Amino acid sequence: MVSTAVRISIAGTVTLSITASPFFFNKAQDCCATSGAAAVQPGRNPIKSGSFFGCIRGRSRLKTLSMNRIGIIDYGMGNLGSVSNACKFLGMDAEIVSAPGQMDSCRAVILPGVGAFGDCMAHLTGHGFVSPIQKWIASGKPFMGICLGLQALFQTSEETPGVAGLGIFKGSVKRFLFGVGTAGPAVRGPLGERSLPLKIPQIGWNAVNQKKPDCPMFAGVDDGAYFYFVHSFYVAPEDKSIVAGETGYGLNYCSAVWKDNVFAVQFHPEKSQAAGLQMLKNFGAQK
Repeated sequence: MVSTAVRISIAGTVTLSITASPFFFNKAQDCCATSGAAAVQPGRNPIKSGSFFGCIRGRSRLKTLSMNRIGIIDYGMGNLGSVSNACKFLGMDAEIVSAPGQMDSCRAVILPGVGAFGDCMAHLTGHGFVSPIQKWIASGKPFMGICLGLQALFQTSEETPGVAGLGIFKGSVKRFLFGVGTAGPAVRGPLGERSLPLKIPQIGWNAVNQKKPDCPMFAGVDDGAYFYFVHSFYVAPEDKSIVAGETGYGLNYCSAVWKDNVFAVQFHPEKSQAAGLQMLKNFGAQK
């Protein structure tokens, strides 16, 4: 049996040594090819040192070592798949993080969410994300909230009285209250313009009017662009200066907030076609 020695250096951070038969040498080369390894030099016995298997483990850790990714927080509820797919479609290095410690290897995070405010806070607490999210935002790192991820940033919600939110912004989450048959905006159909009664939840496309056009999330997005909404509650910030976008649905309400490193929206950019993808792209460019 002919033996061959190799020395493997992965991405400048992991160095492994292998002395092996051609079979192991070929496997090591395969491992290096898929993990960005380089340099082949003399080394030591892989069976005693565990180096060959260390190469495999080293490859699996490469994503964890990256400090350039965007973390999508998985706290047991939320539209993770659609957000992740949209980010990957845009070529963004985005990964789902299911433990607070994984946030350490991210440069930006997204908090998605669908469901009830109380359930959201219970899951964030149960998964240990409450304090890490608060500290992340306080550190000045980019943060984006989507739908329930916007509402959770406030202090309280009429949906679940007595349950505290993350408290990043002062204010509350309020319920849409319409009388039966309340007319919505006029729409044009085959019989001309007419107003349709508003329904709760609001489900469908609606315009976002930019109140802070200098917000970097609106770069390349037209004022009044349409986004996809699904919700029965809306945020009411005490500080009106953080209102970045407004939408009309029986009343004009805050549909986007922006302050420093925090941007959050009531709609779903990942389901909002070109305008939504542009917004996610803008967030991915934040440092």
